[in-house]
Amino acid sequence: MTRKTNKIKRNDIHMIRLVNGTHTKLNQLKYDLKKKTVNDAIDFLIEHHEKTKKRV
Repeated sequence: MTRKTNKIKRNDIHMIRLVNGTHTKLNQLKYDLKKKTVNDAIDFLIEHHEKTKKRV
């Protein structure tokens, strides 16, 4: 099996914060995001942000 080189790092979480715009949701999602790759996490949060934006 290949080594996982793209674990989420502190800087990536900061980028995700910028993409997502919400700090409170990030804490809830952090546990789930550790299991995903960075790109999957960013895609997920962009999608999540689109949903929350429509609600406002």
